[in-house]
Amino acid sequence: MRKRMSGREDQNLGALVSRPFKRFKSAKEDFRARQNSQYHVLSMAQAEFLLAQERGVVPIDEMVNTQLCKERGKCRKEEKEYRRRLHPIVETVILCGAQELAFRGHRDSGPLDLDSMPANGKESKFKALLRYRASGDKQLYKDIKTAQKKNMLLTSRNVQNQIIKVCGDVIKENLVNSIKQAGIYSVIADSTTDISAHEQLALVISYVTEGGHVREDMLSLIKPSQTTGAALADEIIQCLKKLGLSLTNIRGQGYDGGSNMSGLINGAQAHIKQQQPLAVYTHCASHRLNLALGRALTVPGVRNMLGIASEVSEFLSGSAARVQVLEKKVDEYVPDSRKKRVKPLCRTRWVEQHESLRTFVIF
Repeated sequence: MRKRMSGREDQNLGALVSRPFKRFKSAKEDFRARQNSQYHVLSMAQAEFLLAQERGVVPIDEMVNTQLCKERGKCRKEEKEYRRRLHPIVETVILCGAQELAFRGHRDSGPLDLDSMPANGKESKFKALLRYRASGDKQLYKDIKTAQKKNMLLTSRNVQNQIIKVCGDVIKENLVNSIKQAGIYSVIADSTTDISAHEQLALVISYVTEGGHVREDMLSLIKPSQTTGAALADEIIQCLKKLGLSLTNIRGQGYDGGSNMSGLINGAQAHIKQQQPLAVYTHCASHRLNLALGRALTVPGVRNMLGIASEVSEFLSGSAARVQVLEKKVDEYVPDSRKKRVKPLCRTRWVEQHESLRTFVIF
């Protein structure tokens, strides 16, 4: 059976390797090009190695070390070049993440035109920022131009996702190190259904820093296969182990009041408490506040007050003319107030409702 040959890094092997050479008119140019190809250089080095061994000129260990040094030198040079080219791309990704800018990665296919904006205006913010940066960086401009010719631009959405994942891993590692330095910590978890109708369990770690500040950092989103207390407890424990956090340092648990989380026998808190008795369970204060507000809405006075505040806010903010009249009256009767407009009551964010009601009372 004939063995199929392939070049280094999946290079196509053409004339002089897998088929006869027939283009003698351009033989010199082709020979020079093939002389610098990676698979030709590697083949020559392997042939010299074999001939030297047959002649017994160089000991095998010394020959291997020499060849390895050559290959490592080339790899280091290529690695250094890739790192230099990736540096501005990584910085642009970090900028988009820090400023909470959507990447719009589905528009990042195709070349990057550094000299003009796309005619249709459909371009990702990532590419727009990279073009803006290249306009003031001659080396980056040259690198992008050269990379596009070799089809090695390193700006595809796959590369972006890989960089984002690496950045996330670095951030998570730093947070885990801070938690380990704190010594003890508490676990806070709550599940919700995302827009794709998948159940997700958010895992948050609460701890005290060396400066005495309380921090709550979300470290993971878990997709539980089941929602029973035992299954959720196992998911939390496995996630903590994967993060490198010891179960012996847990001192608190904070969940909602659902039976699968708070149950004394089969709840998630009970299963975790079996492995760490010092992990005291506390019913989440935010969930208790939600229950209290829900019960309060059954009181006619509270229900009517919220309804009036909501209708007045929507009425005053629904017209530009009414907004201007309100601002004049606020300047006339409440001149020290920084707020000039009312805010509509938000149905989902309690903090927004609080601010809206405070503004309503001031006016």
